[in-house]
Amino acid sequence: MECICINGTSIHPLLIFKKDNLISSWISKDVASDWFSSCNSKRWINNIYGKQWVEKCFDIATQEKANEQYHLLLCDEHDSHISAVFVHYCIDHKIILFLLSLHSSHILQPLNVEVFSSIKTAMRAQLSQIFVEEISRLQKIEWVNKYILTQAKAVIASNIQEG
Repeated sequence: MECICINGTSIHPLLIFKKDNLISSWISKDVASDWFSSCNSKRWINNIYGKQWVEKCFDIATQEKANEQYHLLLCDEHDSHISAVFVHYCIDHKIILFLLSLHSSHILQPLNVEVFSSIKTAMRAQLSQIFVEEISRLQKIEWVNKYILTQAKAVIASNIQEG
């Protein structure tokens, strides 16, 4: 899950590594203390990580600005966003969950088009430099370091505003 800055509030990512156990040496010393990491043998988000993200990333980042009022979270209809634990967490913490229609990301999810595609493009450029040098295996910490650089280049006000 990605980092976005909305009205000066940074919502940092939850990095999910494809392994059974998280090893601290994978996390760069340059990773901000408010980034979160976890692992999953399948490498993708599921209900457990969806709840971790809404709790540790979104809610913590937006609580103070919400000032104990309701705040809005726009999501697609991915299973991790509509699980019972995710929805109950949102209800219990005054988060209004607004689900966007399936198969409409090109229209209704501008962050996918403007911000996250910029992240993917910047990440490809970062990693292609490594692979051009004929390095066939990338260490997790190397990937994290490249992702940190990518965030700085891709998650910028102009991309967010265009979205």
